[in-house]
Amino acid sequence: MALFVDALDIQLMLLSVLLIISAYMVALVSFKSKDPNTKNMLKGTGLFFIVVGAYAFITGIAGTILWQLPSSYNIVLSDPWAFAGIISLMLGFALFYNVDLKSIITPMLFLGIIPIVYAVVILAFGMTSAPIMAFGMYGLIGASMMLSPLAIYPKEKTKRIFAILIVILLILAALISMVIGVGAAFQHIGDFKAWVPPYS
Repeated sequence: MALFVDALDIQLMLLSVLLIISAYMVALVSFKSKDPNTKNMLKGTGLFFIVVGAYAFITGIAGTILWQLPSSYNIVLSDPWAFAGIISLMLGFALFYNVDLKSIITPMLFLGIIPIVYAVVILAFGMTSAPIMAFGMYGLIGASMMLSPLAIYPKEKTKRIFAILIVILLILAALISMVIGVGAAFQHIGDFKAWVPPYS
């Protein structure tokens, strides 16, 4: 029997921070690419993505293997968290080692389909206590990923328009994630305040 582990609150709040830093990265790449300080700033951002991505990937894979959440919630919550870890690690290493971002951003067009599918599934089955907010969060993340190549390939003016749109989508997703995460912290901590593990 798997031991139920509830880390959703911290994961959602951390996801919010990850999305904000992603918006910051998009803004840097799109509007400050010629600034001599941008390279070092992106390298520091890359280190953040690597550390957070490693945590997300490890805890997400653990959740997927150990099935720590009840019913199919484990599929729609643990699996995408591991997926977020993979994306974060990809971006982190690319930024830290100054790899051409086109090689990383191009696959986002297709990878963005994954969170959109989960968004539709959550709404279709009425999952979580706030399915519309969860749908919005997943959908906004997926949309920002699918639009990300348009912030690199078109002409300068067009790129900047899409960069602004992506930043807006990421910030909105971050706000939703933080609201859900803070709400989950109060609810889950309250629900578990009298719980003790079976081995204690």
